[in-house]
Amino acid sequence: MAYKQKAQSIHAGTSSHKSALKMAAASPNKAATPAYGGTKTWEEGMTASGGTLNDLVAKRKGLKKGSAEYNEVQNKINKALGSKKVHSGGTPSSKPYAPHTPKVDVEKKGGKVTATETSARGEKDSTTVDRKGRVRKTVDQTNRSTYNPDTQTGSSGLGMQTTTKKFKKSGKSKKTKTTYSMGTDTKKDDKRTVTTMGKRKQKERTVDPSEGKRGTVTKTKHYTKGKKAGTSKTRVRKKGQLFGRKVDVDYS
Repeated sequence: MAYKQKAQSIHAGTSSHKSALKMAAASPNKAATPAYGGTKTWEEGMTASGGTLNDLVAKRKGLKKGSAEYNEVQNKINKALGSKKVHSGGTPSSKPYAPHTPKVDVEKKGGKVTATETSARGEKDSTTVDRKGRVRKTVDQTNRSTYNPDTQTGSSGLGMQTTTKKFKKSGKSKKTKTTYSMGTDTKKDDKRTVTTMGKRKQKERTVDPSEGKRGTVTKTKHYTKGKKAGTSKTRVRKKGQLFGRKVDVDYS
């Protein structure tokens, strides 16, 4: 019994070859007659478009008909083929960017209510109020990382800057603590500043592990009342040494 060979398909070959053959089979007279209601043949349109007419048609296939992007490509095709028809307007083919909606968590503990809001960059800002609605504590975070994944520039060695404030029942500030994270899991390399408000002076203590072999601890007293009002005293401990100096502060 003789084997009857199947007729070879005109679509045989590589994928790009198949696409070209399909286009030619679909429009056999494309090179000889005006196309898309224009005044030029396909060959003339190729010349007018600088050889990009096929690319424009291929690009149009991946766009939603009636969209702004589709209309823009179609207008280029029409212009190349001598058509005066122009498509205007249209809606974006993709969904518009949806801004991040912060996540808010509410926690009740010991008669106090804490509302925490988390941003897209992982920053957490919270406010704690007591039963009478008085603010007793706030936490504000700032993501200090400047790394840009698109350009691969900036610093990724910086973490969160967290400022925690505690308030008295009267609403006056009691204590403020600011921590500058270095973006690592350990807290030993984080810089910390604690500010305490008193009746006559404001105390400030800063620990900076990055300075010196053992780090640096700076203690400052800002006098707000009495004979010493308007002055401050600073003591710095570095490598086991302790020394102090008096500094004049202008509060105006």
